[in-house]
Amino acid sequence: MVLELDSFLSSLQQYGTVCISSGTAPLKTAALSAMVNKTLQEKKQVHYMDFDLQYTALLSNDQSFEEQTRQGLNVLRSGEHSTTDVFVKLLNFRELEQRGLVILDSVNTLQTLLQEKDGPIDYLNANHKAAVLITLAQQFVDLHQKVLILASVIRSRPRGVQRSEIWEKELSGGRMLKFKSDALVSISYNTEDTSSKRNRLNLTVESVAERSSQTLKQGQCFLLDLSAFM
Repeated sequence: MVLELDSFLSSLQQYGTVCISSGTAPLKTAALSAMVNKTLQEKKQVHYMDFDLQYTALLSNDQSFEEQTRQGLNVLRSGEHSTTDVFVKLLNFRELEQRGLVILDSVNTLQTLLQEKDGPIDYLNANHKAAVLITLAQQFVDLHQKVLILASVIRSRPRGVQRSEIWEKELSGGRMLKFKSDALVSISYNTEDTSSKRNRLNLTVESVAERSSQTLKQGQCFLLDLSAFM
């Protein structure tokens, strides 16, 4: 098990798009926040598309937000812009530097926002729209040698047609995310952390696309200690 977040972020530089999933939204936000802080410390830009608004809520209690903005943090909030305008703002950002992170948080909320407000629920159509917008973000990161992180919260869906159907956990966006991603990484609590705050997380590589660099290996696990960022 690797003990440094530096090693994980360094490995990500070999990939264009990485999907990072977790079982809960707070767990996802905590891990992403640590990645943002570490990237900014390395003098690299971070563009954060905050559709969940949980990261924004976290920043509202952080007195260092203005300093982080000066260091290279660009937060695009869905509450301030329409869903598509968030991507337009990203693509037209002027003070660009090579390398760094672009974070889409989260695919779940993006798909919800792309639903027709007054129409029937159409997950297939929303998934298609999300795929188009993600493709635009991928072209952006390729052009500027950045890494796109697609954050997703695992959801439960019923399988079967009988009342005794089985509920299974899966990525929001499913096949589309797997197709778009060069690597899939999951976040979970470290089982060896018995403290009440549970600050230690595991970042586990679930799969790596055959087309991609093999810097990351399936089953590889990185230990993230959140206390270092508090």
